[in-house]
Amino acid sequence: MREFGRTGFQGALNWYRNTFDAAAVAELRAFNGHRIEVPACFIAGRSDWGTYQSPGALEAMTLACASFAGPYFIEEAGHWLPQEQPQRLDAVLGEFLARRPLNAQRLGQGRLPCWCGSAARWFA
Repeated sequence: MREFGRTGFQGALNWYRNTFDAAAVAELRAFNGHRIEVPACFIAGRSDWGTYQSPGALEAMTLACASFAGPYFIEEAGHWLPQEQPQRLDAVLGEFLARRPLNAQRLGQGRLPCWCGSAARWFA
């Protein structure tokens, strides 16, 4: 609760806001046809409905990423993976990051963006 009080729920809601914001959608179109060149992975709970809501999206993600790891599906978890299985999520992220040396200079400020509060220790 202390972390929620500090950061609020803004980040979690932005995906839903931007999905229906014509300006945000138009801005994202600039990336159509481009590949993601940094190492990327997909991690979800085995029971997460979001993984199945857009058939073909996960397969398209593997093609859009030059260095794609996964997908990783964590058992006994749904949409709220960081809250449901934080230790398992940390283990998968740790394994992913251990195999990919990070170049802080290339990243600019030496930090990576992270949507997952339980994994924040990997990105500090």
